[in-house]
Amino acid sequence: MRLFFAAVVAVALPASLARAVSPAADAKFQEGRRLMAAGNTAEACARFAESYQLEASSGTLLNLALCHEKEGKIATAWAEYRNAARAAQEQGRKDRAAAAYEKAAALDAKVPRVIAVAAKQVAGLAVTAEARSLTEGGFGIAVPIDPGVHVVTATAPHHKPWTTTLQMAEGEQRTLEIPALEEEFPTAATAVVPKRWDDPLTISATRPAPSGWSRFRASSFDFYTAVAGGTVLVAGVVAYGIALAKLSAAKDACNQSPGCLDRDARVSSINTWKNIAIGSWIAGGAAIAVSGLHYRFWTLKRPVDVAFDPSTGGFLLRGTF
Repeated sequence: MRLFFAAVVAVALPASLARAVSPAADAKFQEGRRLMAAGNTAEACARFAESYQLEASSGTLLNLALCHEKEGKIATAWAEYRNAARAAQEQGRKDRAAAAYEKAAALDAKVPRVIAVAAKQVAGLAVTAEARSLTEGGFGIAVPIDPGVHVVTATAPHHKPWTTTLQMAEGEQRTLEIPALEEEFPTAATAVVPKRWDDPLTISATRPAPSGWSRFRASSFDFYTAVAGGTVLVAGVVAYGIALAKLSAAKDACNQSPGCLDRDARVSSINTWKNIAIGSWIAGGAAIAVSGLHYRFWTLKRPVDVAFDPSTGGFLLRGTF
């Protein structure tokens, strides 16, 4: 008789006791009561939950617990009754707290419980049944769970997840053993490719040299000697141009009457620039010739290879010296 009275209290709490202060929460609460009376239990539970989210009232939580109990979610209802009792005590509602504790006590023997144990403990191992943790308080502890079929998943960092299906009946207590999780190894896409080692019986004394212009650029002496020679040749062309310009000016000045008094000085200047030009061409050509000959007869030597010959127990040198 007392249990029936507690259920009536939870469903038919007067508005002054059960309704939330928030107008939106109150509207959700009233909608939940209407749906509950009409037999739409699932929708009623959803409205009570929304109302409780807006305003945490112990009266709303009592109605939500009763709604879940009617749905068959007795573990959820059991936890909600206990929470409602504590909230009612904090709010000074001893009558409401007593009703909630009585409802929780009546359900206690019917609540299924699961004890998760691990065959091998690894760091970060967690076991869940849908969104509910079965190991939040640790392994080996009986955790309340609603009756019905549950998909249980065990996960741990760097390990493959393990999944099983668990069916629980009212009042059942079961131990669930979690097997040792299989370690996760790198996939082909992420595996580290070992470094390839060359044949230890063959050691190349030099790396393959570049060819063509790149090889010429790589020879510092040949390249810069050729650049210097080219620069001196260009300087010779400039000097010869100056000599020609001075010769043209001297002809214009000295072929007119009464002639030019500085003819000898003009001739000397022209010869000086001409000699500079000739000297520059000789020096530049020589530098380019030296660069080419050095590149051809020294830099282009084939690399020397060193090879170990296991058949003779010695080593072989081959190449151009």
